[in-house]
Parts: sequence; C-alpha cells; structure tokens
Amino acid sequence: MTTPVIRQFMGTIPDKGQAQTAFDTNVDAFLDWQALQFAPDLVAFGTWTNGVADSVLATALAGDLPALTGKAGQFIRANAAEDGGEFVLLKAPTFTLLTSGATATYTTPTDAIAILVEVFGAGGGSGGVDGQGSGTVAQSGGGGAGGYLQKRIADPNATYTYTVGAAGAAGVAGDNDGGAGGTSTFTDGASITLSSGGGGGGAGMTGTSGNAVAQGSLGGTSSGGDLNISGNPSGPRGVIGGENASLSNGGSSMLGASGIAMFSGVGGAGLGYGSGAGGSGSRNVTTNYAGALGAGGLIKITEFY
Repeated sequence: MTTPVIRQFMGTIPDKGQAQTAFDTNVDAFLDWQALQFAPDLVAFGTWTNGVADSVLATALAGDLPALTGKAGQFIRANAAEDGGEFVLLKAPTFTLLTSGATATYTTPTDAIAILVEVFGAGGGSGGVDGQGSGTVAQSGGGGAGGYLQKRIADPNATYTYTVGAAGAAGVAGDNDGGAGGTSTFTDGASITLSSGGGGGGAGMTGTSGNAVAQGSLGGTSSGGDLNISGNPSGPRGVIGGENASLSNGGSSMLGASGIAMFSGVGGAGLGYGSGAGGSGSRNVTTNYAGALGAGGLIKITEFY
C-alpha cells in the first residue's frame, strides 16, 4: 500500500500588505489548492490510515492474541510470563485498613499488580499530675504523634507480616509519665521492612507555686518507605509564678487531631489514628489527675489491579 502524499501549497500566501490585484490572484490560487489538491489528498490519507489499521488488526488476530469471544469490555495486556497476551477487566483500587494485630499476616489479593502501603505509628499518652493545693499549678506533658511512611511495592508478595502500634498509655493519677505509642511495622522478612515509631509519652508533674517549663514529647520516626515523615511533637508546658503559662496539647497526625490539654482535669485523648493525648492539669486543688490515652496506629494498604 503506497503512502499518500499531502501536496504543499506552492504559491504565494495571501497577505493584507499585498496590492489588491496580487492579493486577489493569490487568494484564488490558495482556494484552488484547497479544493483541488489538499482536500483530495486528505481524503486519500484517511483512507490509507483506515487500511493500515485494518491490516494491523488482521495481523494481530491471526497471531497470538487470545480469543475475543466473551471478552466484550475487557482490555488486553502482556501476561506475567511476557510471552503472550491476556484479557483483564478494569478494576478500581481496593483498600485494606489494619487497626490492630501483632506479628499478624496480611494476604495480598491474588490479582493485585502493586500495593501502596502507608504505616502510622501510635500516639503517645499524656502524663498525670499531682495537685498540691491553693496557689499551685501542675501541667503534664502531652504525647507526641506517631511517625508516617508510604511505600509502593510492585509485584507484591503473597503475604506480609505486620504489627500495628498500640496507643500510648495514660499516666497514672499523680506525678507519673504517660506511655510511648507503639511502633507499627510491615515486612516481607527480606528486602522490605517498613517501620513507623510511636510518639513519646508526656511527662507527669507535681504542682508548684514557682516556675517549671519543659518542652513537649517528640514524635515518632519512620524508615524504609519511599517517603518517611516524623510525627509532630506535643506542645511545650509551662508554669510561671504558680500560674499556667502554656498547656501541652498532643501532637496531631495526618489522620487525627491532637488531644486538647486541660487547665484542671484530665486532658483529651488522641483522636483518629496516630495522634498524641493532651496534657492534664491541676490548679489550686489537691486532686490528682491521670493522663489520657494516645491514639492507636494504623496500616493502610491500597491494592492496584
């Protein structure tokens, strides 16, 4: 099949700067080219393109393509052995949320061609406070947020082992520290080990009429992902001259707001996944208050087909 040629206009392109007689002559020549050469050439090119497409399809159908019967609406792709084609239905990604489990097993869907793993460490718990009565203030530290990572895995294994970090424990009533959030992990036991650490637990405090200032607890760190992000720390806490100077809210995470600190009473627990608890407070009372729980970790897996 001979490839058609679209002939170019060989005359002078009409231009508004030309003399009227020359402009009219050039317009007539250009219109003649469009009608007598360009249009027929374009039709011939379209006919040739359709013929090539028919020829390619006929060649393909005569080769190694699977049978078309019963495959309406499906798409063809190279098979895993790379020695032929296979028909597949387009399938939207699916999601698996793992909210608990220690050394548990995740099973990859058999037809998944890739997975995106997102790992959140757990949030830390806040400390407790020991109230010392009139003229004193205690303000415990909030918990830090867990770390975050994401990792895309092509040609995933059939199974993986995972652990979801447990929420950081609340500090016992009195001057007692809160617990650190647990570490969340996801591994194939060989080349892939994903780990997002839990946020630090907040420190406890005994009421004082003087000064006491401290930084918040650090967020957890992550490793092994294509993207690794440390968790947010909790806010600083401070008492100056027996008065509240700052309250220690927990560290917020991508999937949860931080727990809110209290002037007097138990702080708020971490919300959602991976956030830290808010600090507790005692103001002008002898009451001891406990801290609050951090939010647990999470592993989110997006499966692609």
